[in-house]
Amino acid sequence: MIKQMEPKDTGTASRPSLSNQDILAAGRTSMAAGRSFTGWTTTGTTIIAFGFTIYRYIMSLSEGLTRNDALGVGLFLIGIGTAVMLYGIADYWKTMRELHQDYGVQFRKTRLLFGLLVAGFGVFLFFTILIRNMQGVR
Repeated sequence: MIKQMEPKDTGTASRPSLSNQDILAAGRTSMAAGRSFTGWTTTGTTIIAFGFTIYRYIMSLSEGLTRNDALGVGLFLIGIGTAVMLYGIADYWKTMRELHQDYGVQFRKTRLLFGLLVAGFGVFLFFTILIRNMQGVR
């Protein structure tokens, strides 16, 4: 997990070498950032899926609720889920960038790519539903 044990040289004066406690703490922080990102991704994906499901369910009902109700609830939940995903991406990026710069922790970007893929799906779903309802297509 830790690629390099010494912090990178900033140019003017080198910092003292890292202790074992610092190295272990950086590894634990890296693992915690990964688990937090997994939590944000799971939550965002669930909210997006729930928003789409609620939207389709309300659209299938013909009594009491209108298309605008379905559109409002579905788009709200999909938007919130996408925002949660984007927040998780930003938080993970910031934490891992700092760990990489200060402690040399290896920064794997595959998690970020997955998060961006799911957030992109949320944006796509949001605008697809919005455009379809503006055109009157069910």
